[in-house]
Amino acid sequence: SITTNAHWSFNQKGKDYLNKISIKNLILSVDSLNPDVYAKIRKPGNLSVVLKTIEDLVHYDKERIETGLGSMNMNLNFLIQKDNWTEAAEVIHFCLKRNIHPFITFCYTPSEYSLLDLSEEKRIEILHYYLNTLNWGELTLIKRITAPLIHSLPKMAKYEALTALEKKKIKYENTLNTF
Repeated sequence: SITTNAHWSFNQKGKDYLNKISIKNLILSVDSLNPDVYAKIRKPGNLSVVLKTIEDLVHYDKERIETGLGSMNMNLNFLIQKDNWTEAAEVIHFCLKRNIHPFITFCYTPSEYSLLDLSEEKRIEILHYYLNTLNWGELTLIKRITAPLIHSLPKMAKYEALTALEKKKIKYENTLNTF
């Protein structure tokens, strides 16, 4: 398994090295798909370099499969924090379009970056945002985000959030039953 921030250029030399090894997982660690947010989180990072490297790796992964070397099983780790929490759906779509598994995690520490450091009102607003903008499949991919947010709320707000999630799930299941 290899973990990388993909902030480098993929070239023939890198390809030749990778061709020599069996790769169980290639884990890409990306903090934002927004250039300004990325640069803020990963000073002095350049998102265009990362995106180019990811596209090159996706193409190379297809080549590996075709030549019998096997897939690198690419995963994208995305740490949800104060600066990027609105990007969850965009990250999921980015990954699925490229056959990359999205692994979206929650920032607990340092607390100044964590959503748990926000007011109760803001945490509820974030949960409502997710419930109103993501479908059930997307919500299942960010359960590592919604669970700590819900758990951080007082009893009544927690109940309301869980009820809203259950309604979203039932609506999804009812859609499946119509086929």
